Amino acid sequence: MGCDGRYSQIAFFIDSLLPALYNVCMTSNRPIGFLLPSLFAIAVFCVVSLQCASTRQLAPSEISAIRCEYIFRNTEKEDADRLERLIERYRMEDFNVFVDVGDDSIYCEFTVESLNDIHRMHNDIRALPQLRKVRDGATVSDANRQIVFEEYDPVLRMEYRTVRLEGGLTMTVKFKISPGSKLYYAAEGEYEEEVPEIHIDRFGNVEFPVTVKEGQRYIYGRTVLGGVTKCVRIYIFTGETDEIPLDEYVRRVMVRLNP
Repeated sequence: MGCDGRYSQIAFFIDSLLPALYNVCMTSNRPIGFLLPSLFAIAVFCVVSLQCASTRQLAPSEISAIRCEYIFRNTEKEDADRLERLIERYRMEDFNVFVDVGDDSIYCEFTVESLNDIHRMHNDIRALPQLRKVRDGATVSDANRQIVFEEYDPVLRMEYRTVRLEGGLTMTVKFKISPGSKLYYAAEGEYEEEVPEIHIDRFGNVEFPVTVKEGQRYIYGRTVLGGVTKCVRIYIFTGETDEIPLDEYVRRVMVRLNP
């Protein structure tokens, strides 16, 4: 319970108790000072309760649905049934046990509910009775002896993840120019920049990202092919494009000399 819930409980307790104490004084003809010990006890109770509520920490979350991979070395194929029955006792409901039996090893894959299950299963594996003993060429049961399974190369692999949310905005400008032309662009009041050839295909289609500043309305473009120059402006909110004369382009954009 959080602090808000504890505050509500204490307030309800006080609202219920104080009238009852007052009625006791009135009906028994006792002075109001008779309430002082009770009021002091209530005050102590409130302080302790609030301190507990403010210092309580959340319990650590339990790791659940743990997928396990166990490998048993130097085993016989007959050992698989006994090991599988042991693992079945600890596997999580709705999860199956996968067992792959090799010539001298057994691979098991399963899911348990908690780390405590892994600990208890480990103790049971260490205490497994020996499955067989060879005596005079025959295999017989011997429940008094044990297979000595020693843990080797224990590995705990944990994968954590969190939720990440990032945002951004990229504006893409598109032009269409005559193949072989040079293209320049700029925002109003800034130096124009030549568009690198990497953004221009062999048909004259141009596409590249730009950043937009607060209050900016237009992107200006200028293309040059031989002695011919053409200028446009693009309204960034609608994409509407208008052709403008060179002198207006020069008023709006700082043109680099000898482009």
